[in-house]
Amino acid sequence: MNIRPNNPVPGFTLVELLLALAISAVVMSSVPMMISLSSRATPTDGGIQTTAAEAADCFAQLTADLQLAMAVTELTANSITMTVPSRDGSGVAQTIRYAWGGTPGDPVTIALDGVEGVLVTAAADFTLGAVSGVHSVVTEQTLVSASAVGIQAATSSSGAAKIPFGGGFLQAVATPADADVLGWAVTEVVVGLKCAGASAGESVGVSLVAITGAGVPTGVVYATTQLDSTAISSAITDYAFQMPPLWLPRNERLGVLVTISSTAIKNTSVGHATSTGETMYYSADGLSWAAHAQAMQHKVVGTILRSTGGAADRTCLERLDVSLTTGDGAWVYATSVTPLNMVRMP
Repeated sequence: MNIRPNNPVPGFTLVELLLALAISAVVMSSVPMMISLSSRATPTDGGIQTTAAEAADCFAQLTADLQLAMAVTELTANSITMTVPSRDGSGVAQTIRYAWGGTPGDPVTIALDGVEGVLVTAAADFTLGAVSGVHSVVTEQTLVSASAVGIQAATSSSGAAKIPFGGGFLQAVATPADADVLGWAVTEVVVGLKCAGASAGESVGVSLVAITGAGVPTGVVYATTQLDSTAISSAITDYAFQMPPLWLPRNERLGVLVTISSTAIKNTSVGHATSTGETMYYSADGLSWAAHAQAMQHKVVGTILRSTGGAADRTCLERLDVSLTTGDGAWVYATSVTPLNMVRMP
């Protein structure tokens, strides 16, 4: 007699077990490959991810320092020492040195007034090539903080003009004109604005742009920022816009451009403080730029690099060619650096 239970115990057939084992074998065989691929993607010392980041940081710092250098006191195939304006507020110039020991695997180091740090952990090569020439240069340079590099109008306004759409109002910055000015930086722009009928989502833009000698924008925008119209007072109020430091040669032409974002506030609610006696440029609805009788009230704050010594003929660094080889794959990186002002060489 065959007796079967009322509730048979569930299970797998032999075919199902064999199929599951086959699938498991395929999955397990791919695990080593996945581990290998993930290990290759993880940044490691000497790998391309690490060395590329170190090389980029090295070039960025060297470029920034050389552009403001006042003199180069040492320059060999593997090292450069330069004098730069004070960074600690003391007013005393400081010394920065980039160097590589010359043996593959040595680090590329940076030292500020003798305090050393590592930029590239291990380099196979770090070579500096100088392009120089004899030029008449000042013997000393000083970085001078200025409360206002250029002020285009009086502190009190004589009225307000509405900002058009499709163009805007443009005022040239009064660049430092003294003969001993070597370069200057913009860090802040202050503009007098008002908004009588704010519209949510609409904004006023303030930009630093390149301009021609006639005061017309060239299309190059150095920096820009936006202010929501709902954050603007209905009365003329000064609004300060912090800009990333922008270093310019002494004769660089720069303008402050004010625009609005759309037709929702076109010619109706947003205005800026004005004064008389200076030329401002105006454009609306895509029209060409034209001189305007009023001047936009604004202030540009920054720093001036000024010479404090007389001129003399010196051997100057015109360009520095840098080659950096690093990583277990012998990755080669190269760049050329041109100083903001030609700096003296030993």
